[in-house]
Amino acid sequence: MYKDFETGKYQITVGFNNWVVKKTEDGLTPMNAIRLVYVDDYGHTFMDAQDILYELTTNGIINPKKLNHIYMEENQQYYMNLNKEKLGLV
Repeated sequence: MYKDFETGKYQITVGFNNWVVKKTEDGLTPMNAIRLVYVDDYGHTFMDAQDILYELTTNGIINPKKLNHIYMEENQQYYMNLNKEKLGLV
């Protein structure tokens, strides 16, 4: 959690070390990180940070609809199938 002094907004960035997916109409999408942007309100931002940590550690989920952010950016996970030929090790 930090404040961007240029915009005056707070931000929370959550990076995932474990398998985290976003449920969509097309199925499940693996996620690397999310970035949440908040108005200049430390209290709401701090409470959301606590809720995110609690929900991830106890339930393994984040429900963005329950948070007070004004913008959310998602960073999806991409997989590459590499073999020795593609890596130039053969």
